[in-house]
Amino acid sequence: MNFTEKEKELSLQLKQKGIQWKPQEGDWFWSAEDFSHHFYLGENLPASYFFQKGEAYLFDSSMLWHLQQGGLKISSFVWLPTWEFCRSFLKNKGYRLQIQDQTDGISLSAQKNGEEISFSAFTDLEAVYHLLTQIQFID
Repeated sequence: MNFTEKEKELSLQLKQKGIQWKPQEGDWFWSAEDFSHHFYLGENLPASYFFQKGEAYLFDSSMLWHLQQGGLKISSFVWLPTWEFCRSFLKNKGYRLQIQDQTDGISLSAQKNGEEISFSAFTDLEAVYHLLTQIQFID
């Protein structure tokens, strides 16, 4: 899956804002650091475990073990939340999401207690990530 630079930038803002990642099989993440070196000495890792700066990777069940053995922490990576996660997160925070397709992307608005936050973007993830950067995570 290809993620835009803007989506990665916004996912980093979400991490800095405090969104919590509990890795699950099928999650996507990226690194702002260069882990392209072989980080688990004594074990030959699959080629996909040679992390390169800025590249997105799909999390699988054996990866966590390899990361821990190599001394890397999940906190070193930036999670790219799914559309489904974002919608559920907003709903659990009491927001009602409205989606409108546009010829050049998507427009999203989130309403709660009479207030509305809206954003238009080229991709649905960019739009929903931007909305998430505008709300309070902790009530």
